[in-house]
Amino acid sequence: MFDSSTACLAGTSIAISTLIRRDTGTIGIKGVKHMAKFYLDTQSQPEVGNQIHDSECSQLPAREQLQYIGSYSNPQAARTDVKMFHEKVSYCPHCLGQ
Repeated sequence: MFDSSTACLAGTSIAISTLIRRDTGTIGIKGVKHMAKFYLDTQSQPEVGNQIHDSECSQLPAREQLQYIGSYSNPQAARTDVKMFHEKVSYCPHCLGQ
């Protein structure tokens, strides 16, 4: 399912090992986590507070209710930043299920 190849960065002798999926043509770099985009529901709910969602969540609230948090390698890092500004923060059970 994967083809392995090596790519060189322009002007350097550093090689990066990549994986190319034959079925979708997507490229991934071994050992590098892909960053996901996270959003915060600005409408706090009594029991769960503000919920963090992945950008591809099927239950993502309306755009007017969302605040972009940023791109992170994991939802825990996004939560750490949000906790500086919001006391009660939780993960969306549909997309982050934690």
